[in-house]
Amino acid sequence: PGWPVEILDKEELERGVVPQEVLFGDGKIKLEVGSFTTMTPFGWINIDLHDLAAYAQPRNYVYRRHDVRAGLPFKTGEVSAIHANHFLEHLSYKEGLSFLRECRRVLNPQTGALRLAVPDAAFLVGEYRLVCEEGKTGLDEFAEISDGVEQAPTAAAKLWELLFSGHQAAYDAETLLHFLKEAGFEARMSDLHSVAP
Repeated sequence: PGWPVEILDKEELERGVVPQEVLFGDGKIKLEVGSFTTMTPFGWINIDLHDLAAYAQPRNYVYRRHDVRAGLPFKTGEVSAIHANHFLEHLSYKEGLSFLRECRRVLNPQTGALRLAVPDAAFLVGEYRLVCEEGKTGLDEFAEISDGVEQAPTAAAKLWELLFSGHQAAYDAETLLHFLKEAGFEARMSDLHSVAP
């Protein structure tokens, strides 16, 4: 709606030939939490527990090593956007609730946005049941997102890899909605969207 737009060539972006003003974004504080090496450019602050400075610096990513279990190092209401992709399930439910409360605290109450992506336990269990009941090929389509799934010999082992390997919590729509409400968000079931992993 009237915002300035600059179209950049994908190959130029990958070579790093990008105007400096684009690299630093729009001046708003936007967080990519639990980024690992899937960092977001253009002024987003990529946050992870792992020491990724050597990866981030030559690629012009803004990176901050931080354990979000200790809170988010931002003032109340100063953050415009938070994105956490396949991160929340790596925290216990208690830690996850604390993290969501911190998200609520730092987000701008009028314009802030939170986007979470977690494995959908209900969907994955449904896919597993199709394997058992209908002889479907068996969760193999998720091998590209997990080495454990690719190497798992059975459907149950693949389900374990998708839901629990390296994770401390499992979420479906009801559980995610519960924790968002507990953290102070005004969330409704219609706000949640299930997408295959």
